[in-house]
Amino acid sequence: MLNFYFLESGIGWTVLGAMTALVLGGIGSALGIATAAGQGAGVLSEKPNLFGKVFLLILLPGTQGLYGMVFAFLVTSFTGIQSSLVAAQQMPVGIGVALGIVGFCLGLVLLLSAKYKGKT
Repeated sequence: MLNFYFLESGIGWTVLGAMTALVLGGIGSALGIATAAGQGAGVLSEKPNLFGKVFLLILLPGTQGLYGMVFAFLVTSFTGIQSSLVAAQQMPVGIGVALGIVGFCLGLVLLLSAKYKGKT
């Protein structure tokens, strides 16, 4: 099974990259929201009338998780993994590895940018 998904076709690499982007984006969003919420609680204890503005700033790091989900959905739908396994079986290994690398790099960027967006 591993031989088919990773050596004979690019399905395994594509799914691995999509999952990595989704998971790292979600982790980054959670870390960013936690940081922003901690700072926001301090601001709201002093000025409760700023709730709307502070709430928006707390939610901003959560967009990184959404970007990871959109990437995972687009990659799996455009490669044919969601609709037809027959179409995805014909995916070359090189394309699968490339999509896996892109998913990993995107996940790393989403993780770090959400973390620093929460600090900002």
